[in-house]
Amino acid sequence: MDGVEEIPADTVDAWATLVNTLLETFHFASVPVTIEAAPEAWKAMKVHYKQIVERRLAELQDVTTYAAQWNEQAWRMFTPIPTR
Repeated sequence: MDGVEEIPADTVDAWATLVNTLLETFHFASVPVTIEAAPEAWKAMKVHYKQIVERRLAELQDVTTYAAQWNEQAWRMFTPIPTR
């Protein structure tokens, strides 16, 4: 396509390596892996949760069931700190 650059090969390779490492570490693990969030993550997510609750009582009343899931979805975006 004109004006659209390809993704550099080293970026593609790094992404594939990362995905494979995550699969091997977590999905294909022979024993369950516990992931502990950093204290900063806990603090940020607590603030995020409280903000959503306040908004569910106000401008989000018509979509409260969806908004209730936002914090859970946000947790999935944090970079985990794996512990064994």
